[in-house]
Amino acid sequence: RRIQRPPFSYLDPFRYFISKYNYTEGNPNLRPSFRHNVELTYIYKNSLSCKVYYNFGNDVFGQYVILDSNNIHLQVQKTDNFFKEHSLGIGLFYYVNKKWFECTISGEFAYVKDISKSNQLSDCQGIMSVLSMQNNFQIGKNFVLICNLSEYFPGLYNHRYKRNSFELDAGLVYSILKANIDIKLIVFDILNTATPAYFYYSNGIRQNYRNNY
Repeated sequence: RRIQRPPFSYLDPFRYFISKYNYTEGNPNLRPSFRHNVELTYIYKNSLSCKVYYNFGNDVFGQYVILDSNNIHLQVQKTDNFFKEHSLGIGLFYYVNKKWFECTISGEFAYVKDISKSNQLSDCQGIMSVLSMQNNFQIGKNFVLICNLSEYFPGLYNHRYKRNSFELDAGLVYSILKANIDIKLIVFDILNTATPAYFYYSNGIRQNYRNNY
């Protein structure tokens, strides 16, 4: 049994205007979400692991968009405990560690069903799948080259249907061994391909978004 607590921005009741016609406001009465997880894991030589799991979340919180009841020209992005979530999936993890090279490969594939507790949002179900690889290359004693790749396949994520997205991150780490200090320079989303389009339905109206943070 696990607990998931909302971030501060989800609780902040003050309005934050995203654009002239769109603002967001948090919910100070938001409750934490409780998740129940059953998992079977097999580990081979501390480098390969595979797991099969079932997860149920109650009072899952998230954000959704509705029209402002006082001004229909405005859209409000609200936060609430508005759905229950069932997920059944498998996960794979592989770890390689050499003198000059360290690599972690992970993948997850799951079937997700979200049951809405709000009249404004409909139920949804679909597949969620992610594949990622993290690489560290040791260059001498003090430098480490980082190269991370992540692919999110089309599917259902956080009560939203999302197109595929790919992220490539790269960076360099300089270690001052005597002082036990690391200086990092990392560039995220070099190809600018980690901003997928996604959609969901609110009050029967399809909401389409493409956010670049």
